[in-house]
Amino acid sequence: MQFGILFEDKYSMNVLDKKWLTDTPFDFELQKYKLLAAIAKLTSLVNSGFLYTSLIEVEEHLADLYKLKNKKTEIDDRLKVLKGINLDTMSLDYEYPEEDSSIQHVYELCDFAIQEFESVFRLIRSKWRSYSAKVKVTEVPQIMPTKRKGIVFIKDFDNNILTYSYNNPSKIIGDWRDMILKLEDLNIKDQSDMIKYIELEIKLDSDNRFWRVDHKITHDHEDCVLPIVKYKIYHKI
Repeated sequence: MQFGILFEDKYSMNVLDKKWLTDTPFDFELQKYKLLAAIAKLTSLVNSGFLYTSLIEVEEHLADLYKLKNKKTEIDDRLKVLKGINLDTMSLDYEYPEEDSSIQHVYELCDFAIQEFESVFRLIRSKWRSYSAKVKVTEVPQIMPTKRKGIVFIKDFDNNILTYSYNNPSKIIGDWRDMILKLEDLNIKDQSDMIKYIELEIKLDSDNRFWRVDHKITHDHEDCVLPIVKYKIYHKI
């Protein structure tokens, strides 16, 4: 993916290998060390403003971990053996066959990893809300809900203006991540250029909506600013 050309849900940082928990031979202390090192790095990246790639990686690991956890429950249910009836509670009592200690350690580490990744996920949500408050999105010159395409002018803290376009905002396609912002070479240098461009497009009766975005975020443009802009615009469409 080239910087600034397309912003799509196609990548993650791979701070922690997806097979970290199932690497053999299983070494509980080594796997736990790998996990904690990755958690520390992800936390640092989130605090430095790398929100989107951190979010993708955390969600991927959580999805895998919950699959493993749910699979254990399914296996346990299939293997349980009826032991008898508890007359005090009037319920059935079951017993489970003993598992290999390494398998038990895998499930133990799985539960621990879920807690750690959920902690990073909460941090991402907190940072997202904080940075989102620094992004102002305004439709100009007026709201045009029937238009399916759009032009987005992003003015950063140095008053530089980057121009993006989109043409697939329909919420039928999924969620805000499915919305692609494509960088356009329109040579919009300042607010005057932006106004002239919008006026010309309106005269030509284009199918575009126009969005002005002002922000005061100093972190990575693609990994912090663009995802928040996409999220905000998507929920205004």
